[in-house]
Amino acid sequence: RTLRRRHTLAFDSNVGLGRRFTRQRATFRFVERTSGCTTAPECRDEVTKEEGRELLLEQWLKPSLPDEVLLPGDVRVERFAALELGGAGAQRQRRHGMSGHFQNKAQWMSLELELELPSAGHLTLPEALEGIDELGLEDYGRGLALADIEALTGSAGAGGVDAQCSICFCDVEAEDVTSSSSTARAPAAIELHCGHIYHGECIRVWFKEKRRCPICQRNFGWLLGSQPTKGTMRWNYEAYQLPGHPGCLSIIAMNFDFPEGLDEHGNSYKKRKARGYLPANTQGVVLLELFKVAFRRRAMFGLGHSLATEAYRPTFNIHIKTNVHGGATMHGYPDETYFVRAMEELAVNGITRLDLPV
Repeated sequence: RTLRRRHTLAFDSNVGLGRRFTRQRATFRFVERTSGCTTAPECRDEVTKEEGRELLLEQWLKPSLPDEVLLPGDVRVERFAALELGGAGAQRQRRHGMSGHFQNKAQWMSLELELELPSAGHLTLPEALEGIDELGLEDYGRGLALADIEALTGSAGAGGVDAQCSICFCDVEAEDVTSSSSTARAPAAIELHCGHIYHGECIRVWFKEKRRCPICQRNFGWLLGSQPTKGTMRWNYEAYQLPGHPGCLSIIAMNFDFPEGLDEHGNSYKKRKARGYLPANTQGVVLLELFKVAFRRRAMFGLGHSLATEAYRPTFNIHIKTNVHGGATMHGYPDETYFVRAMEELAVNGITRLDLPV
């Protein structure tokens, strides 16, 4: 089923059944809403590859959307940064007239993004966690060979430098390479792209907690949060029209469940269940897919003390709507700025549209 913002999306218990979301199936359409369109309530022109579909997809996946995008044929898309909010569009030449008298004139057409609804499903941690071993340290630097170590640790007069691992505070020496200390998970020694050198196993363990160089604090890969490593995220569709989303007749209901456990310092935390809601439209699909990424990277929740009970338990790191009504003050709908705020919180945690599934 294809999403069309501002149009009726009737609830179907099988909606999205068996469908995996992929950003490659995103569709862009110019929509003209005029009374002169007799074959349908609206004229909907899909943007083809020749007309700039790939360019629109490329620009949409940028961490910060541009205000304008120039398509082939000098079609200038304005307010592109408000694409999911319904504000993007362009002046296009359209043919108007009747009784054999036609003329071309500029017509404002909204640019709409259509995304397929993903199937209902769930993620279970720790099985679904994204970890350092999935990427490989070669994504962040290069393994050092014996000649590299000898060149780095030569005498000061020969231009050599001290190569000390600032994690274990031991020197990186030629013996580290010749002793076959490399493993399938990490090289014996590695030079990160920032130029700093560590024992491979030291930085592998470090990156499990922080994806930053210990010396210069440069980020490598995605950020990992402090969310519990055991938990479940489920999502399904329910019939309901959220205030502020007219024409969208179903919602995405999300359920998070964390059992009690111990944090990484051995402190016990209480169990928690949380339920949130998204509109089953373009905005909701984008947020759902990025929330899944956040959950897998332990960034959706953190651990902290409840303001109400002072209990130490999972707390929201990226905020969700826990009510379907009541407005922003009641963590519900309508809330015109929620999509933008949620995207900003995701970006702070290193999660952007570029993380949408390929």
